[in-house]
Amino acid sequence: MCASRGRLSFVTKYSSRNSWDHRHNESTPPPVTRCCHLPLTRIGRVSPDQRAPDPGGVSSRSDAVGVGEDVLRLEGMRFFGHHGCLADERGAGVHLDVDVEVRTDTRRAARSDRVEDTIDYARLVERCRRVVEDDSYHLVETVAERLAEELLEEPGASSVRVRVAKRPPLAVAVDRFSVTVERRRT
Repeated sequence: MCASRGRLSFVTKYSSRNSWDHRHNESTPPPVTRCCHLPLTRIGRVSPDQRAPDPGGVSSRSDAVGVGEDVLRLEGMRFFGHHGCLADERGAGVHLDVDVEVRTDTRRAARSDRVEDTIDYARLVERCRRVVEDDSYHLVETVAERLAEELLEEPGASSVRVRVAKRPPLAVAVDRFSVTVERRRT
């Protein structure tokens, strides 16, 4: 964020030309974008042909969904619980970072614009809080599995992806341990 303006300010710098558009060939470098004083980073190439396939392919994307299978995301939840393999770690407690994706059909809610027709985000957060704060497990894998089981009990949830991370109790430089599980309603 730019302190002088109180909002993000993006500057686009063109690598080798004064303009860049869909008529340039694949050898033309894409524009480089930066936010204020942050380092320049590439933001990707625009295909000169709108029919050109995505190099990653839709099927290779981990968040690709089918029709009527939309994704609700709750990101950056942090809970305090008593988990870990070491007794000291469980006794003192640890913060766990939790991100979840719940796949559901949101078309009815989108048409009606009524919260009653979708999955309640606050209820999802409360389900996650109960699993992490009310129980104690040795492994983050177990926490993630219990979260997935709990979230799949939510009416309308067809599948879930859960990521649980924690700072390791090690004397080496590791930001976090994490596990991601994906489960479908059976």
